[in-house]
Parts: sequence; C-alpha cells; structure tokens
Amino acid sequence: MLRYFEIDGKPCRGLAFDESLFGTNVSKTNDNCNIFVRKVPKNMQAHDLDQMFSTFDKEKLRPVKSLKISRDNNHISKGFAFVCYENSEDAAKALEMLGESSTRTECVACKFTKEKTVPVVSNANCNLYIRGFPSNFSEANLRSIFEPLGVLTSVAIKNTKKGSNAFVCYQN
Repeated sequence: MLRYFEIDGKPCRGLAFDESLFGTNVSKTNDNCNIFVRKVPKNMQAHDLDQMFSTFDKEKLRPVKSLKISRDNNHISKGFAFVCYENSEDAAKALEMLGESSTRTECVACKFTKEKTVPVVSNANCNLYIRGFPSNFSEANLRSIFEPLGVLTSVAIKNTKKGSNAFVCYQN
C-alpha cells in the first residue's frame, strides 16, 4: 500500500519493498500494467490521484501498485503521472473508464509505451550542410552547383537572422 507524506513541505511517497518495482517500473513490470496519466491538475496531490485511480470502478476496487506524479526541480507538478497496477486487467479497465471523453478532461488515462520512435536515416552520410552562400541564392542555384556531383534527392534552404543555411541530400 502506498503512503503519502511531506518532508520539508515537499511531497513524498513510500511503499513496502516489492522486488518487481526495484529499479525502474518500466523495465521491471509488465508494460500492460502501466498507464500514463495526462492533464493532471498542478495542485493535485498523489494520494488524491491514487484514490481516483483505485476506486473508479464501482464494481471492484482496483488498487494502485505504484504511482508517481512527475515534478520539476522545484517539486512543482509537470501535469502528468505514471500509474502501475498489479495486473493488466486493472490497467485495461482504467484505460477504458478513465480515458478522454466529453465528460473527462482531467486526469486522462493513456496507454503507456516505453518505445520511442526514432526515424531511420539510411542516407546519413549523403547529407550536406552548407552555409556562407549569398542570401539571394535559390534552391535552383544550389541544385546547379551540386547536381553535377551526383543525384540529388532534396535541397532545402533555411533563412535565419544569422544568415542562410542549406541542406543538400544525395541519393547515395
């Protein structure tokens, strides 16, 4: 059971030792037991969120195994939290009943995934960054200079206050 308290006015949480939570929840528990909660009011306390996510189902108590409201260095809520249930059935029910709807706009349950999508850049060695060219140059001007050296897949110019930069990408 989670316990919530303050030390020097800063919110803390405590729970009985659980081997499955030792380290990071994400790497030690079943992904299907974890949910992400967004739109958490900045003034909401962890014990209130715990109460909300444990008692949402009128037919069955669904105790939270671990809960953390993400906070910045000043201990101010960032407006999101992570909730871990003992089993995937409770997490799935929370997602179903506490997901975003026309009546639910705060403390919205979302499927948690630790997967980060990283774009695959297979032609990373085929890109050129160019600077120091005349500000009146167009993409056509750059193409005429770089096209004789290989097949171009793209040319882009970005104008900033500090000058113009270009990105030229070759096919291979």
